[in-house]
Amino acid sequence: MKNSLLLIGSLVCGVAIAEAGLKLFVPELNYLSPTRVMKSPAWPPNLSLKQYPDSKYMRGLGPVARFQTNSFGIRGREIDALAHLRIVTIGGSTTQSGYVDQEKTWVALLEKKLSKDRKIWIGNLGRDGYSMADHIHQTQFVLTSVPDINLVLLMAGLNDFIFALANVENPGRNQVTLPEAILFPKVWEQSRIYRLIATVARKDLDVMDQYGANIQRLRLKRQKSKKIHELPPLTDRISLYRRHIRELIDGVRSRDATLICITHPVLWKTGLSTEDEAVLWLGANDNIFEVENISYYTSSSLRGGMDHYNKATAAECQANGIEVFDASAKLSGVSDYFYDDAHLTERGSGALADLLFREMDKRRL
Repeated sequence: MKNSLLLIGSLVCGVAIAEAGLKLFVPELNYLSPTRVMKSPAWPPNLSLKQYPDSKYMRGLGPVARFQTNSFGIRGREIDALAHLRIVTIGGSTTQSGYVDQEKTWVALLEKKLSKDRKIWIGNLGRDGYSMADHIHQTQFVLTSVPDINLVLLMAGLNDFIFALANVENPGRNQVTLPEAILFPKVWEQSRIYRLIATVARKDLDVMDQYGANIQRLRLKRQKSKKIHELPPLTDRISLYRRHIRELIDGVRSRDATLICITHPVLWKTGLSTEDEAVLWLGANDNIFEVENISYYTSSSLRGGMDHYNKATAAECQANGIEVFDASAKLSGVSDYFYDDAHLTERGSGALADLLFREMDKRRL
């Protein structure tokens, strides 16, 4: 009996020491990963994290990227009760800007520019891997949960295009406001030992680690692959995309808010330099996380496909009386603006914020 108690005590002490060691010396799994927070249109409230983008993998970014949400789970500061214009941005990871510091995202820079002579609040509801179907749920959430939103800025289309190329169905994952897995996690899921074993066991490759190393691994996978020059038929997927845009427009109007759409800029273009080709990792013909031997579309064909989605965005919005800002025409293909296929560097974030500010200032928004 005494030996058994000693053994149990030793095991408990060993686990406690291992837990402490992992917390001190092993970086935490990234909470910004889409596999960590998938069901909710917003982030957990009052989240505060840091990313450390390594210049070996991520060009044009600072060494530290703070990520903070307010009490609504929206990236940004608390809502200013005196703000006469309240704006929320909806989009995927290129809106989320997870590797860009809190104050240097295009959303934060736009807020600062618009706030020079009046009180403006802008919240960032970009979410990694979300498509237009997901953005419908996000818009419903923010317009019903956050008081007095006047304007929604939507930059989308990239993820819908990527899912279409890979023939991945994405009907919309965000059916609840706050997932139980985050608010009421299982006790053992708080253990760093458990999370480390689970990660190794499933050979986890979340897109966003804290440093950008996983993106580099995905770049190498693309570089070694066969290239495809002709895109698959996209007509049906673009029709579905346009139907989702109409549904989102109806939802915004039902809440007496205004919607502005932004065409999605990308690095892809014909004649991309060798250096720029080396930072690409998107555009596969299958699921890059589940299938090892897959092919990728050329940067020239990807640009053509993205142009089709941007034209669909513009056409559907204009047909419904919605303003469109053409960011793609101004930013796409500029090396300094992107650290990969479509995610903006700090300079690119500034360029997008400048463009949006000029367009909004002209219209006195």
